[in-house]
Amino acid sequence: MPGTPEDIAIEKVVRDKVKNIASAKIDSWAREVLDILDKNQMILVIAEAQKYAYNSPEIIEINALLSLPEDKFVRKQLKRAKEIGDSDRVVNREIRLRDLFLDMYGGLFEFGPNCSVVRNAQEWASAKFFGMNKMKLAMGMLIHTTTPIHQTLTPLDSNPTESKIALKAFKNLMGFMGDRKYNYPETLAVEFIKTGMEGSPALKTELYVQLLKQLSENPNSASEAKGWEMLALLLSCFAPPEVFADFVAMFIRKQAPKTSRHRYRVFLHSSIYGTLRTTPPQLEELSTLLNQFNTKQIDEKFFEEDVVKVRSAPTTTTNNNNNNTNNNNNIGYSNTTTLNTTNNTPVAGAPPPPPRPKGATSQPKYIVAFEYNPSITEEGMMAIFVGEILTVGDTSDPDWWMATKVNNGQSGWIPAAYVKLQS
Repeated sequence: MPGTPEDIAIEKVVRDKVKNIASAKIDSWAREVLDILDKNQMILVIAEAQKYAYNSPEIIEINALLSLPEDKFVRKQLKRAKEIGDSDRVVNREIRLRDLFLDMYGGLFEFGPNCSVVRNAQEWASAKFFGMNKMKLAMGMLIHTTTPIHQTLTPLDSNPTESKIALKAFKNLMGFMGDRKYNYPETLAVEFIKTGMEGSPALKTELYVQLLKQLSENPNSASEAKGWEMLALLLSCFAPPEVFADFVAMFIRKQAPKTSRHRYRVFLHSSIYGTLRTTPPQLEELSTLLNQFNTKQIDEKFFEEDVVKVRSAPTTTTNNNNNNTNNNNNIGYSNTTTLNTTNNTPVAGAPPPPPRPKGATSQPKYIVAFEYNPSITEEGMMAIFVGEILTVGDTSDPDWWMATKVNNGQSGWIPAAYVKLQS
């Protein structure tokens, strides 16, 4: 039943006031998140607008962007990161695009006879003049062996010197993995790594192919474990060349040990987009490199989650006390908006927060030591990956803790034994 004219007038005044409040609270925030395309912030803006039943051109645009397929949205984020000079986010978004590409087309990069960088298996087998059945030899070209190879696995014929180096490198790899008995296996590992670091891209590719061969259908668990150690060492020293990087990525996805699969993936990203050592490791450095692979905290830009380090394009200012920089190289929201650090939503026109009260301490953070990936039927559980940083809330159960990811706010139950207090 419609109200009286006075009721209708009062309702209109109230609606207008609510709209004005919502506009003041949301509009500038919406414009800022549209400027940087921060998806998490976009979702928060939409949730806030829904509370007030508020709509605007910015809200419509945000909803349209959030409805895009992820690859198209990430491309827009990448373009914007390049425009405002957020180099860490550029790397992060390129990595995410690469992962999305492999999600769709990974079958094209399976390591096997159809791999585009290796020789034809029949021709490779025919190059061996004497010995075993050629068909059997061809079928085993990219499968673990305890016999030295007679020819390189990739075409290195134009460089006979590198071909000889590669054949010797395969013996060094077998010696390190224990597939053949050689003296001083750790020294052989150093030689194998040095060969790759000092070799051409083609030789680097050959060495990665050799390693994946020795990890394929390896019946010896001790040999296989040493092979994964070698992959950790290679990724710490030199990246697989572009022509083979996606094959390595897919091999890691499908074959790497579950407990360390995420770490291999992130180290692959780091090897391609990060800064690696320029000199081969010494013998005594191998254990250090392996320990770093297992324990080193990895820069968040090499993870899948979006990393926003720059909030706006650099501007010139004459105020030396407001230069938008800090020790983390993060640039904050514009001067008209301050971040509410409790719920990560901006409050228009808010003054700077006061100093932390005496005795106040920040919430301790934990680092994930082991990967946990629950099945979809385990409601309330949260997948965690090695190197991620968490805060922990409910610890009343000694085995299961309620945790929150620092980088994206996701929460859920995790195994308490899978994390350790960050030093």
